[in-house]
Amino acid sequence: MNPEQTLKPKFCINCGSPLIKLTIESHFHYECTSCAYIHWLNSRPCVDAIIVQEKNILLTQRGIEPHKGKWDLPGGFLELGEHPVEGLHREIAEELGAKVEIVKFIGHYIDIYGDDPFIQTLNCSYLCRLKTTIKFTNDDVVAYQWFPLENLPVNIAFPHFKQVLNDCHNDIIQLQL
Repeated sequence: MNPEQTLKPKFCINCGSPLIKLTIESHFHYECTSCAYIHWLNSRPCVDAIIVQEKNILLTQRGIEPHKGKWDLPGGFLELGEHPVEGLHREIAEELGAKVEIVKFIGHYIDIYGDDPFIQTLNCSYLCRLKTTIKFTNDDVVAYQWFPLENLPVNIAFPHFKQVLNDCHNDIIQLQL
């Protein structure tokens, strides 16, 4: 199935009338044929944690698609109205049964979720350290492992990972985490 068809809204959430696709400067949206309500396709907000301990980075192995079996930063999608810091703490608790201390906000990164160019993410990345031990993993995370900063795996799930690490590399060295 065409990715656009899976995301294409068919009817207006405002009045129920059919929608038409409009393109403005290579960006498209859907507009209601009756009330002119605009339905935008937006990046989905996510958080990820660069958890560091003695210059080792904690990576999680994905248990679900996309990129099942590849290494990833712990984190995930924000819930409706959730602040990124709250979402980060929730995701770490859900995935690892642990708590973290946020050391520094690293930045925002756009990525694609899997192979579907219509599903894009806006990732808020934070440099962190563990406050408690890891108690478990769940279905999303089947394993975790500490990797030396100089010897990270090549099978990484999402492309923004390299930019995040590049942006916080000096912080990791400076802070002696």
